[in-house]
Amino acid sequence: MDRMTQSADLTCGRRLLLETLAGHFELLKANHPRKAASAAARKAQRYVEQTLRTTSRKRAAYSRLHR
Repeated sequence: MDRMTQSADLTCGRRLLLETLAGHFELLKANHPRKAASAAARKAQRYVEQTLRTTSRKRAAYSRLHR
């Protein structure tokens, strides 16, 4: 496994956890908008979204190179 795949790969469990958290943030926004607007919730949501976005980009780039 080279460096690109190593940094791009999340374990299946970690990816599932992050996707679950993203769904929980959406529920929090719908049911408790004031809590969702808190600094801690915004920071956590930003981290989850950024992590999922960057890993999917790296995966796409890697798969394009190795077709």
